[in-house]
Amino acid sequence: MKGLKIYRDVRSNSLESQYVRVQKSLNLPNRSTYPPSNFQNKGNMFYHTIDNILYYYNGTTWVPISGTGNVSGPVSSTLNGIAIFDTITGDSLASTAITVDASDNMAGINDLDIFGKLTVAGLIDPTGLQLTQQASNPGDVNTLWVSSLNGHAYRGPVDLESGAVPDPNYFTISSGTVNTSTTTPTLLQSITTETNSTYNYEIMVLCANLSTGTDTASFNIIAKIKNVSGTASIVVSNDSINIDAGLSGTSITTSASVADININVIGLAGVNIIWRSSVTITRLDF
Repeated sequence: MKGLKIYRDVRSNSLESQYVRVQKSLNLPNRSTYPPSNFQNKGNMFYHTIDNILYYYNGTTWVPISGTGNVSGPVSSTLNGIAIFDTITGDSLASTAITVDASDNMAGINDLDIFGKLTVAGLIDPTGLQLTQQASNPGDVNTLWVSSLNGHAYRGPVDLESGAVPDPNYFTISSGTVNTSTTTPTLLQSITTETNSTYNYEIMVLCANLSTGTDTASFNIIAKIKNVSGTASIVVSNDSINIDAGLSGTSITTSASVADININVIGLAGVNIIWRSSVTITRLDF
């Protein structure tokens, strides 16, 4: 017998007729749609010619059989290595030199791009650390960054180029673009103060109205700031040196938020302003 085709269920109470032995091939029904209800018995199978997948009936629904089992991969791989998909079809793997051991230690990474925040609980031990230069401090008082204005390395507001002992007197420059509001102060810059210290701030702010391209304003702020036990307070003297008509009503304000001193702009609603500030700081610890 070369082949046996079964067109209907073979049912019997005898053991012999419950099994079919096929030596070469077994041709199952080929269909482009799911079989009708009279073929929906547990264990029935068919080949779907559209999906190119073999299905069996579990008594409730048709379940695909294809897609299970081993995927193809290289002849050998790296011990504890991380595998990657070698094709977009998801059926072929490739070995990499990146490894993860039983203690969750990872090794073998070359370049790593991180688009969010990297939190490190331990220490970083690099051969070299390359930082993209920033116009102003992108973080808090403990942030390590490099200024694009003078190329110096900073820890927070402190210029590290001056030596191991930070100079309590320093100078910073910041800039940006904001939209103003008539009621809510819009933050331009935030400066973090140290616990149990007092400061003299001289802040110069220049603004230009990008909506008109002609109106500018200049502000001078002198402030005495005191941080006692981590909470800052501020006494401010403001001076509007010059304000063009297109920025009339705009002003610069300062406010204290815990240990931070915030420099804000407030005034006309919806005015697109480009700004630049220079801050000269004299600090005394007590």
